[in-house]
Amino acid sequence: SQQKQWTLLNESLLKCHLSINETTPPDRGVFCPQTWDGAYCWPYAEAGTLVVKPCPDYIYGFNPNASASKFCTEDGSWWSHPLLNKTWTNYSLCGDPVPPPNNVDGVFDVHIPVIKAISQVGYALSLTLLLIACLLLGSVRRLRCPRNNLHLQLFASFILRAAVSLFRDLTYGTSLDQNSIMCKVLYSVWQYCLMANYCWILMEGLYLHNLVFLSMFTDTTGILKYGILGWGLPILFVIPWIVVKATFEDNLCWTVNKNPYYFWIIRGPITASIVLNLIFFINITRVLFLKMFSSQAIQSRRYRYRKWFKSTLVLVPLFGVHYALLLTVSFVANRSEALEVTWLYIDQTFSSFQGSFVALLYCFLNGEVQSEVRKMIERFREVEGQGHNPQHSLITQSLTYISKGRSSVQSLHTLPEKKENWKNGDIPLVIQGSPNPEKGDKEDWGVAVGRQNLTESLL
Repeated sequence: SQQKQWTLLNESLLKCHLSINETTPPDRGVFCPQTWDGAYCWPYAEAGTLVVKPCPDYIYGFNPNASASKFCTEDGSWWSHPLLNKTWTNYSLCGDPVPPPNNVDGVFDVHIPVIKAISQVGYALSLTLLLIACLLLGSVRRLRCPRNNLHLQLFASFILRAAVSLFRDLTYGTSLDQNSIMCKVLYSVWQYCLMANYCWILMEGLYLHNLVFLSMFTDTTGILKYGILGWGLPILFVIPWIVVKATFEDNLCWTVNKNPYYFWIIRGPITASIVLNLIFFINITRVLFLKMFSSQAIQSRRYRYRKWFKSTLVLVPLFGVHYALLLTVSFVANRSEALEVTWLYIDQTFSSFQGSFVALLYCFLNGEVQSEVRKMIERFREVEGQGHNPQHSLITQSLTYISKGRSSVQSLHTLPEKKENWKNGDIPLVIQGSPNPEKGDKEDWGVAVGRQNLTESLL
């Protein structure tokens, strides 16, 4: 396919650049430099010689049994075609290169744009919902607790992952040169955000596991140690990866992994975090199962199974359990292009929309958050209702404040006498000093209410 041919050409280009950097030029004589002509890597050649090489077998339509040639002139430069005004290689004996047919091998050409579109939509939606969720959890004081603070850190890692992914898709292939420093910096930041996201998913699993199994941990435990691990652990692996790439594979924006062992500096810790979270998930769901079915409550077995299933399902996006399945499939996905495309669809869909699922389950659908939001809406409506008559509202608030003040002062003055009466068992049915309709008293009703409330609190 065209995608496969471009991949092979890029690999040959990479090998050629590595060879140019590692090969020492001849010390004596005049030589043409080693060069890449767009299809083949030509070695150093002595001036005045014709270099003959087999035709490249990775170009569709070329005959690998035929030969291509390139002439090195007497002045040590490759021969230039007079009509084209650029260096020229004779591929006439190799055959005519033609575009590869659009058969099953070209499946990536059709599906890759769709997969990218799904990923961008998912990350954009996750970014929007997560920002709103962070605003809610961070602005409402009653929602500030270690558990929600930990959720905020997880949301922040998803926000960074989504933002950098969208920015990377916008800049790659447009404004960034593949060999520029900025391109490599952006790719390094992406690796850090990716590792931080997996690490914070692990911190959520570790926190919940400790709450369930370790009595020394409670919901009031600080999350400082989790914050240090969540944001600090990725640095311990990203920095060595940057050093290795800059030293041994400093090419093509570090996106090509010629030596797969270098990439395991990143992939290894991510794989370990996925496995650990899977262990935590299995252990916690096991305990939930035992607790539910050991209860003496009169409930049907079917109801308990349904309740346990719902509890387990809610934990799936928090623990990233789907990553375990995707990780297993990734090791065998390259055996079939159809399987690899299916894996890409599932992987990108879950990875990009996972932030949305987490924001919905642990913020927007959370009963505590919904209760606080309803209270905020009710308070806003009350303020809006009072805002139509600001003068009346100000007078009402002033009178209420004065009434409460009078009630408190008068109650404190009569408090010693009341206490003495109560000690003797003399508790009057009508509070002293309260308005008596028969005598025509017209005392402020706020005073009576204040006294009544004070009496009830003392009793």
